[in-house]
Amino acid sequence: MSAKKAVIIIDMLNDFVTGDLKCERAKKIIPNLKKLIEAARSKGVPVIYANDAHYPQDFEVTRRWGAHAIKGTPGAQVISELKPTEKDYIIEKRTYSSFF
Repeated sequence: MSAKKAVIIIDMLNDFVTGDLKCERAKKIIPNLKKLIEAARSKGVPVIYANDAHYPQDFEVTRRWGAHAIKGTPGAQVISELKPTEKDYIIEKRTYSSFF
């Protein structure tokens, strides 16, 4: 059986990298993620973005962490350094886990 590979980028969104819910550690991994994504694309390995994309009425999430990554807003966009291409996959999520 052949191995199946993919690169999954989780929540590297404006709100989490530079916005109100920013994580300083996220900035440190951007260069390595960029190299990983470029290497994957050059070898035909799928790049998948699993991104928060909440609706304003998603109270179970917004009540706990405040309004963030609201679908259609700049905060819900992948940071420019890791911007998806048309060949990449984008999966919107409305729960905490990307694998739930």
